[in-house]
Amino acid sequence: MYAKILQQVLLACLLLLLGSTATINAQTSQPFTGKNIITVVLESPGGRYEFQSHELLVRYNRSTEQLECSVLINSLRPLNDTIPSNMAYDVLYGARLPELDFLIDVPKDMISSTRTFGEPQNQRTTITLQGNTNQLKIPVVFATDKNTMSFGTNFELMLDSFEASVPARYLPVLTGRLLININNARWVEQP
Repeated sequence: MYAKILQQVLLACLLLLLGSTATINAQTSQPFTGKNIITVVLESPGGRYEFQSHELLVRYNRSTEQLECSVLINSLRPLNDTIPSNMAYDVLYGARLPELDFLIDVPKDMISSTRTFGEPQNQRTTITLQGNTNQLKIPVVFATDKNTMSFGTNFELMLDSFEASVPARYLPVLTGRLLININNARWVEQP
């Protein structure tokens, strides 16, 4: 008799466990869309140090209504052979904080629209740089279609606005101004 009750309890626990796993899987957010390009420019009084990565990851989070963008700092490559290859990694503190992340507010009605927003939309964006988070409005151009969103933006950041700093060895070379460009990045909703 005890064996039968124990068997029923174990079966009930197993069913609960399977049910909760299905619920967790249903709540998991969309996967990132990769192969997007980001350019980061470190400005100096005498010129620009340009870095680019083809590994910008993008996804839309419906619960927060934000585009989540992330790039590994060590994937930023100099666009010129005369630029120190590890400069962006050093300046953005890649050893301690390996990703550059930002969240762009995008209302659901923009996502579900099937039109191109020709004029840049000033969107609130949360950016984490050198471990410090700041919010600002950046111009973003959107084009949406059924399950795809393309977007582009071009904006600047000042390290001192983030209470961030330029490493001492780059102080004579850099101004602390960063330019960020994302051109025609895409997010594709997975069925």
